[in-house]
Amino acid sequence: MDVRLPGMDGHDFIWKACLLKQNMAFAICTGSPEYIVPPNLLDLPCMSDKLFKKPLDDFAELEK
Repeated sequence: MDVRLPGMDGHDFIWKACLLKQNMAFAICTGSPEYIVPPNLLDLPCMSDKLFKKPLDDFAELEK
């Protein structure tokens, strides 16, 4: 999920999608070294607690 979307940003999209489809799962992959997942997203059951940084070296971690 790209968190820097025009209009509705990725954070809002994840929040709304999790409320609508509770069986969805989201992981965030970012190229921004200072990015931190907001606590209100980490509290959602559909969110991965792992933040992936670009470039992604270990795709096995993403599969988990």
